[in-house]
Amino acid sequence: MNQTRTMFLENCRVVAAAVSDERVAAAWDQPSVLDSQSVGAVAAHVARGCWVACDYLDDGTPDGPITFTSAADYFAKLLAAATPELHEGIRQRGAEGAADGPKVPGATLGEKLDELAERLQVEPEDRLLYVYGGNVMSLDHYLETRLLEQVVHLDDLARSIEIEPWPNAAGADELVISIGVEISRIRFGEGATIRALFRGIDQASPLAKGVTA
Repeated sequence: MNQTRTMFLENCRVVAAAVSDERVAAAWDQPSVLDSQSVGAVAAHVARGCWVACDYLDDGTPDGPITFTSAADYFAKLLAAATPELHEGIRQRGAEGAADGPKVPGATLGEKLDELAERLQVEPEDRLLYVYGGNVMSLDHYLETRLLEQVVHLDDLARSIEIEPWPNAAGADELVISIGVEISRIRFGEGATIRALFRGIDQASPLAKGVTA
């Protein structure tokens, strides 16, 4: 199994532990740091983002053409085309996933992990996948989009209950940061990305001090 698939599975286990955390369950119906979403809705959303790969694998193997050439391309194009209705649909699915209580998302993900591991072990390296909207991308690039969702929303979940974030799988944070920079470059250009990285940060930080001579 390649590095992307191994990292994805390892971080799915982090998600399973997080959404089953007693501290998350205690705050399940409380507001999260995300607008109009409860803690439970965020937990259900990030859990579903793990097992949805199985659903897409069940939809058959497309011949192409490829719509999204990378994880960054996927997010850049979807964000550019996003509507209020799209965001509302995401929030609604999270709320529906949380409606059965705090035990269900973690238990469902736990049941799916063995299936995910078995399927990712045998899928070919060049496997293409139908994803959101019937678009096509490689399986491994899609798993990178799921890793980004996991890392970002696990942080949202931790901040919502005011705890330190759960540690992600080795390499996951670095991968997500690199994807985020590329999304910014595609959407806003090199100049805006450089300014966001080096001028939009806290000017008291060592990084800012190193580039403000």
